[in-house]
Amino acid sequence: MNQVDGIGRYSLNLVRTIVRLMPHTAVVLLIRNNLDEKKFKAYFSDVELVRLPFVHISPQTLWRLGGIVDSLGADLYHSLFMLHPLQMKTPGIVTIHDTIWFRRPWLQSSGSFIFMVMGWAYYRMAVKMSVAKACKVITVSDATRRDVCDCWPLIRPKIKVISEGVDKSFAITGTTADGLKRYGLNDKNYFLHSSNGKPYKNTQTVLKAYAKANIDIPLVIIGRRSSFSDTINHQIDGLGLRHRVMFLGSVPGKYATCLFQHAMALLFPSLYEGFGLPIVEAMAAGTPVITSYISSMPEVAGDAAILVNPYSTDDLVKAILQIVQDERLRKTLTEKGRIRAQQFSWEKTAQQVSEVYQEILGFEH
Repeated sequence: MNQVDGIGRYSLNLVRTIVRLMPHTAVVLLIRNNLDEKKFKAYFSDVELVRLPFVHISPQTLWRLGGIVDSLGADLYHSLFMLHPLQMKTPGIVTIHDTIWFRRPWLQSSGSFIFMVMGWAYYRMAVKMSVAKACKVITVSDATRRDVCDCWPLIRPKIKVISEGVDKSFAITGTTADGLKRYGLNDKNYFLHSSNGKPYKNTQTVLKAYAKANIDIPLVIIGRRSSFSDTINHQIDGLGLRHRVMFLGSVPGKYATCLFQHAMALLFPSLYEGFGLPIVEAMAAGTPVITSYISSMPEVAGDAAILVNPYSTDDLVKAILQIVQDERLRKTLTEKGRIRAQQFSWEKTAQQVSEVYQEILGFEH
């Protein structure tokens, strides 16, 4: 719960804000059996929790979950991640964050080619049936909307684009620098890279560019470890970067916020993102951003970041050196980033989602 991925942060913040905006609405949260109920209660004191004997990505979501939802007597069901029950009378909504598994599985899979093909086939079929069944489909960016429509043009009228938000804690100035002390870092004297190590995060290119830039400034990598972590560690050693790269893995929430606030810049040249939440988190924190000019990232960053070709090591090296050498540029990006981040809030996201709820249920806004 301390260090969750982007979809996890979306779910936690959206539900918490929906509960606050709709105080007279009873909310039931469906969670896995192995999750700590006490931690959920700390986030959602007014939410009823129902445990499920299967994970959300399981085929059982398609075939069994509908009966469970119907038995609760709910007016509306909202799937926060891609799959929607097929045998369900309750009207439903599904949020699609990205299309990586059924459009670009090679950027996600850590298994064999056969495993990748099986994953692609499963998600392609499961999501196709889910979006056909759902009353409405929410995508978190226009880039994801376009990808979904490329796959299934007939559902275009169902789709509503609702951006993600950013936690207010990133914008709080004057916070303590506990994270810097914990990891032995200095203010505005390290680059930050948020990555789970999977290919779409492009960490290997980040490391190559960092080695080529040859700057005496630490690179800090944070994010949930994955099956690709060993590959990243081997590359760090192979490039002779062990003395300059800190691969921290999962970082508790308050320390992660601190690391965003005190970095010289965020390196986020992903090959694909459904939204790219670290971009707006860094901007809200007053940290310059280097990100990609493809996928959803230019849509999220606007003119408040340096946009690079994520396939070009030289392009990334040039951007890194610009940040290091140009104080005026850093200041400009900080100012533009803070303004850009103000366009994203969980209150705005939750309000737009609640309007979709009201539309389906036939209420006036």
